[in-house]
Amino acid sequence: MRNILAGIAICVVCSTSQIGWADALKPHSRLGFVLVSMRTAMFETKYMQECRDGMAIGNDEIWWKSLSRQDRDRLTNSGEKEPAARRAMATRRGPHQEDVCWKPELVADPPMRIVTGSTAYGLNLDSETEGNATERTCKHQNFQSPDGEQGVDNQMYRLLGCVYGWRANGYVEGVADGERHDSSKGVWMIDITPLDRNESSQRVQVTFSRAVDSMPKSATGTILPFASYRVDQTQHFNATVEGTLTNGILTTKPVDIRLPFYGNRVSTEMYIRDMRLRLTIDPNSGAASGLLTGYHDLENWWDYIRKMGYLIDTAQFSCPAMYQAATDLADGFPDPATGKCTALSVAYQIKLVSGFVVRTELKPSEGVSIGQPPNTNGTLNELFPKRPPGINTRATPLGTVLTDIQGRTLYSAPAQGTASSFSCDSSCLRDWEPLQAPWSSKALGEWSLISRKDGPDLWAFRGQALYTCKRDSKPNVATCEGNGWSAVVATPAPKLPLWIQRQETSLGRIYADQRGHTLYILVGDRGEFEREICDQTCIDALWIPVEAASDAQTVGEWEPVAHGATKWWHYRGSPVYTYARDVLPGQFLGHLFGGASVSAKNYWSALPPEIADMSSPRQSRP
Repeated sequence: MRNILAGIAICVVCSTSQIGWADALKPHSRLGFVLVSMRTAMFETKYMQECRDGMAIGNDEIWWKSLSRQDRDRLTNSGEKEPAARRAMATRRGPHQEDVCWKPELVADPPMRIVTGSTAYGLNLDSETEGNATERTCKHQNFQSPDGEQGVDNQMYRLLGCVYGWRANGYVEGVADGERHDSSKGVWMIDITPLDRNESSQRVQVTFSRAVDSMPKSATGTILPFASYRVDQTQHFNATVEGTLTNGILTTKPVDIRLPFYGNRVSTEMYIRDMRLRLTIDPNSGAASGLLTGYHDLENWWDYIRKMGYLIDTAQFSCPAMYQAATDLADGFPDPATGKCTALSVAYQIKLVSGFVVRTELKPSEGVSIGQPPNTNGTLNELFPKRPPGINTRATPLGTVLTDIQGRTLYSAPAQGTASSFSCDSSCLRDWEPLQAPWSSKALGEWSLISRKDGPDLWAFRGQALYTCKRDSKPNVATCEGNGWSAVVATPAPKLPLWIQRQETSLGRIYADQRGHTLYILVGDRGEFEREICDQTCIDALWIPVEAASDAQTVGEWEPVAHGATKWWHYRGSPVYTYARDVLPGQFLGHLFGGASVSAKNYWSALPPEIADMSSPRQSRP
């Protein structure tokens, strides 16, 4: 593996409070920013005058009104069962109980209640003020901006402006912003490089990247400025476009771009056509805010919506009505075959803080070559039987990782403590919590105790003191490795076929084929999945089985199994597939296809399926 620190380039953030914008960007200087908030731009009046027909009707209300009084009482415990708990019933309204959020064309709900007002935030994207069709757009109704700009294109606002979940205090985007803050997933950066010498209006180059480091926070949870962020150099997350910086206002030319996205438990990416920025950079704080506009690919956007699970009820909208309205309102990039537009004009309000962008040589999209550790078989308990009570394990691509009783990853660092010398000082203890041993604990096999005069005994494994990381936002994640710290691997990863590579993604390290395309299995019952979500024709169109050579042999948990005249690779008894819409290395658009809610039983998972209990997976028929 190449040295990941080779070829570092740092974006120097200028102290704009001390200099005028005419000379803010000198040659070889840069401005760097990291995203801290992104919401659909909503123009809202006090009495919702923009929603003349009222607010959107939800799946739950439509389902509820379709029931008799007796069925309402029977199915909802006389109304005691809340809408979030009724989602499975409220969305399975298809002729054969299909999920109408995954198959919205199966039923005809009352039409979506959309914005009828004439004012919206956004930009004139097509240089057409009357809403007439152009070579790249369909006929549509334009808006006027609050400051009087004509021809504003923002059909996404027309679609979502009357849905409670998307409005100022709505649940959908408030939760998404909060999840990004807590997890640092789906966070992207821009850095701005001057192309001209110091002029009042400079040509600049704007580069977009995904951040792989966590965002540091103050005691009140505010994202701190001027942190350093390493770049995920997955190729399709690194786009460059030319722009202009004039008196602190950045505007860019249009560019098609894919940006990482995480929110409402969904990890995916945003595909924006003709994306352009209009940002105002504050010379006092160095922060930036403004609009990200363009045409959001309809299929890409709907894939996120249908994966939100329980939020479909919390946000109060009907999936069939919203899908039909989105299709009708789409105004960008006509399909050559049908003439129907395939994207929605949109404006997102974004906020960024200053940061240092660190570029490294390692390219995860190329895959990380894996060694061939000794093959191991059997369950985790058989592999690692001697461990103290309260210590658990988790299967990962690295091997069997140790966790505490709550599922939090255990770490060690040689410099911070051994069985004979504990040296985690007060600065270390701000981020790390030593693993305490119950008062009655005794040494066991590779486990020993660290005695302390000023506190309870601590556990050590193979001579190293153990810790949990306070920055890990939830169980089953390991976000704190680096600077001498590493997750504790009790047993090495099982042997893998030579054609498999590992890739770093926002999901963690996942498996991919030789092309870098993510590998998946179907979790749950295939018969139910076909009935509710995606029938055999759908599966044949989207999911491609990974074929094995005729002479392929079983390797660890990977087995070639005959399917007619060919062989397919199976992982722990389940057939392995790639997803047809993953067209670039590092994409995982098929992950959680079928649902993201905690109650979802049948869905596709990127490998290894850490979100699923795969210790004894159900056999999925081919």
